[in-house]
Amino acid sequence: SVFVVSGTGNVNIHGLTIQEGYGQTYFSGGGVYVDYNSSATISQCRVTSNVAHVIGGGVLFYNSEGWIIDCTID
Repeated sequence: SVFVVSGTGNVNIHGLTIQEGYGQTYFSGGGVYVDYNSSATISQCRVTSNVAHVIGGGVLFYNSEGWIIDCTID
């Protein structure tokens, strides 16, 4: 994963291009992975060309909460 959010308050990811990440385990987003009981706001980002081994190629929220606002995910 390019970004891993774990065990924190709300993390803001704003205005970035998140690309060419790889999620290697079963629960891992290739671009952004927000782990159990964490939260993230992803805004005005482009999430592109990310791959996951099983699930969550672009973004994966796993038993967590978050918001994706005005982003392109391709």
